[in-house]
Amino acid sequence: MPAISFRPAPETVIRLNYRYQRERDLLGNPPAITGGFQFGVASYF
Repeated sequence: MPAISFRPAPETVIRLNYRYQRERDLLGNPPAITGGFQFGVASYF
């Protein structure tokens, strides 16, 4: 899962992730492929 993080202040993080996943079911069907972006903000207080 690649990500880009930005720290505008020493105790704050803004992060953008991209997630790519392949998942098979129990019957062995072709894998379901999913992907998407995730945005997050964290601050320590």
